[in-house]
Formats: sequence, structure tokens, C-alpha cells
Amino acid sequence: MAWVYSDRYRDGGLRRRLSAGFQNDLLIQRLETWVFGSQISYRWIRESPNAVLSWFLHACYLAYYPILYASPFALWMVGRRDASRHTIFAVMATFYLCYVVFLFFPVAGPRYAFDGAHNIATEVGPARFAAWLLDRGDSWGAAFPSSHVAASVVATGMALRYWRALGLVLLPLTAGLILAVVYGQFHYAVDALAGLMVAALMLGIMQTAEATAPRRVPVGDYGVESGSSV
Repeated sequence: MAWVYSDRYRDGGLRRRLSAGFQNDLLIQRLETWVFGSQISYRWIRESPNAVLSWFLHACYLAYYPILYASPFALWMVGRRDASRHTIFAVMATFYLCYVVFLFFPVAGPRYAFDGAHNIATEVGPARFAAWLLDRGDSWGAAFPSSHVAASVVATGMALRYWRALGLVLLPLTAGLILAVVYGQFHYAVDALAGLMVAALMLGIMQTAEATAPRRVPVGDYGVESGSSV
């Protein structure tokens, strides 16, 4: 229940921020409590501060752009051009789906709704660098669904489909990123869950489109030379 957490963390200024336009965050916090039983994005890094875990998860979070670029770029470089184009389309369509939600249902996210944690987990290099980057280029109101999760999962899923070895390389980074967005207090856990749902929808659409697309049959199979007339 969001009002409980508002009272609980009022010393951190949460109530003032909610009154300044965080109504959608209240709804997401209620959903978070209903689904997971508590505010995981607030509690996890505070109740389980671990420097090694934080280093790995924040490193995975920073691998977000390498994941997005590696999938289509590697496919293109090994000559799988159609697969690369399909991957680029799927990732871009995923972003647009998320942007539509951001436009009509902006959610600031726990990074703005709660005060930041300060412990050994936030002092490791990758965590400090991630915070530095977000302080200079974060997008307010783009928390639900997590486009970090959605786009990364789509990029990795497309890689697994078209070049399994590449997908297996990206898979642990993507799994770490999914956990990192919650552990690092970048997204509510339901943001990550919604991102997974968007990714599953997009991968399903791409799978269906590919299965139903007409296949090009070589002319030679019918005994007709290329360029000949009938």
C-alpha cells in the first residue's frame, strides 16, 4: 500500500515529491506491493548490500548499449544481413511501444520517488559510474515499462534465434541487467516485469511474422533460367 510507504519514508521527502506530480508512481507502488509484497527497489540494495554483487549487476546495467549494438552488428558482420535488419526493426519497435506508454502514463521511478541508498553496494566503481551517467542524461517519466529490460531481452532473443553462440554470450549480461535495474533502484520490480512482457510480445510478433512470411523460391527449381521469358 503506497500510503504506508509514503509515511514510512517521509523523512526522505517522498511525500513532498508525490504531491508534486508522482501520482502514477503511487499506482505502481501499490501494484509493486500487491505483486511482490513490498517495495523491492527500495529494500533490496539497503537490506542486502554486497560489493561483489553490486559490481557485477551494475556492470551488466552499463552493458545496456553494448547489448543493443552487438546483436545486429555481429549478425551483419558475419553476413546474416536479413537477421540483422529484423533485429534492428524488433528493437526499434520495442522502443516505440515503450515510448507510447511513457507518453500517456509517465512514471518517474524509484530513483526519483525514494532517496538514494548509501552503503558499500553504491560505492563500487560501476555503481558510481552509472549514477554519474544518469545524473547527466536520465529520462524522467520513462520508468514503466522498463525499456532497458524490454530492448535488451529483444536484442538477446533475436540473437539467440539467428546466431545461438552470440545469444549465449549476451544472455548472462541481459539477465544481470534485469536484476540490476531493480537492485540499483533504477526501476520498480513491476517495471522490469512489464518490460519482460513487452519483450515477450515483440519476440512473439517477430516469430509469427517470420513463420507466415512468403518464402522466395529459387527460379532454378522450376527449370527456368534467370532472365529467360516464357
